[in-house]
Amino acid sequence: LSLSDEPSATPILCGLLEHPSESLRIQALRGLLVHPRPEAFEPVLRLLANSPPGYQSEICGALARLDLDRAQRLWIEWLEQGDNQSVWPAVLPTLALIRQPDLAARVREIVRLEVDAEASAG
Repeated sequence: LSLSDEPSATPILCGLLEHPSESLRIQALRGLLVHPRPEAFEPVLRLLANSPPGYQSEICGALARLDLDRAQRLWIEWLEQGDNQSVWPAVLPTLALIRQPDLAARVREIVRLEVDAEASAG
């Protein structure tokens, strides 16, 4: 199923992301990356919310492969709001590759605020 390039395979694999078996959910995730389609982004994002820490980095990488622009925008929101700090180490390297001027400006502002906070604290 994961090797199929038919668009009809995507909803089936997305459905398996909700299977009770963790190993089957991860195999479905990996299957979605064989032929990544942006419509799998939301189901994979839901998987992240319920995944153990050991899989979160892989799931974040999958989000980037499914829709890089959308993933980067989401991660910037997380940084701005202080959300999902456990995945920051996985997403920060991808944010360094941003090419869109609006996103780059937001990342620069986050870094500036963090540097200012560190300087004030120390």
